[in-house]
Amino acid sequence: MERSGKKAVFVVAEVQGFSICPTCGAHLTSSKSEHQSPNDSDCKGTHKRFSFGHELVMDVVRLQFPGMSDKWDAYSIGYAVLLGAADI
Repeated sequence: MERSGKKAVFVVAEVQGFSICPTCGAHLTSSKSEHQSPNDSDCKGTHKRFSFGHELVMDVVRLQFPGMSDKWDAYSIGYAVLLGAADI
């Protein structure tokens, strides 16, 4: 039995990423370099494309059933385990 697992979640905006100004941190919606910073001052920083991600650490239970005849048996057992765990 494994005690922990990892899941990575990535957010990519419209394939090109989010346009962020590295100078002030503002999210830019146009390609203009001159913009207002989050504290309403003028900023002449240029935008850069970023994609964001986060790694989640979670508990994992790995069950093995020898002699499983096909995937539908596995789905049936998995669903039974899921319903049993939901009652806790």
